[in-house]
Amino acid sequence: MLRIEIRAGEGGEDAKGLVIWLFKIYTTYLNKIDIKPKNVKKAPGFITFNVKNISFFNDEAGGHRIQRIPPTEKRGRTHTSTVTVAVLKEGHVTEVKINPNDIHIGYFKAPGSGGQKKNVTSSACRVRHFPTGIIVERSGTRSAYKNKDAALQGLQDKLDERARKKHQGNTRNIRNSQIGSGMRGDKIRTYREQDDVVIDHRTNKKSSLKAIKKGDWSKIKRI
Repeated sequence: MLRIEIRAGEGGEDAKGLVIWLFKIYTTYLNKIDIKPKNVKKAPGFITFNVKNISFFNDEAGGHRIQRIPPTEKRGRTHTSTVTVAVLKEGHVTEVKINPNDIHIGYFKAPGSGGQKKNVTSSACRVRHFPTGIIVERSGTRSAYKNKDAALQGLQDKLDERARKKHQGNTRNIRNSQIGSGMRGDKIRTYREQDDVVIDHRTNKKSSLKAIKKGDWSKIKRI
């Protein structure tokens, strides 16, 4: 499954409108091949949706420059605005498996208030994870076994959270590398509405914008 993110770049309100404009172009093609976008979420200047992993989106990530006369333009001037597209692979973060050789389990007496001992025996548990240096202590009960289970669960939770943050960081780096600056000069494709032309700047191939709007991408890329 892919997560597609379309964001407004340069161009103010016109760029926000072009987010919807490009989304409609994508959905026209998807409808043509009988695929419906899922989990569509919209906000001003931002649309995200999920779609099955198809080759169409392999080369869509990057800056898209649109040159047109906006509906709000009263003097007939052509505006140049940009939107960015990120194409991210959706995936669940796998639960981290704890290797018994990577941990040390120790027991100690947990002090209570006033310097009194909560337990006569050493029932509080401390688990140390060598690869990460994480230490988890639990002393909630008088049972060493229950405290051990709680400490191991606490370690599992911390390792899973660490894995989630790493995954989020990797996704953020991929997104940033794909969308670039969002400036007008940072583009993979230009759509010129008045000239009815679409130019792919990586291949120099051209297509009719009217054809693209109808879901025909055959002249600009292989699908």
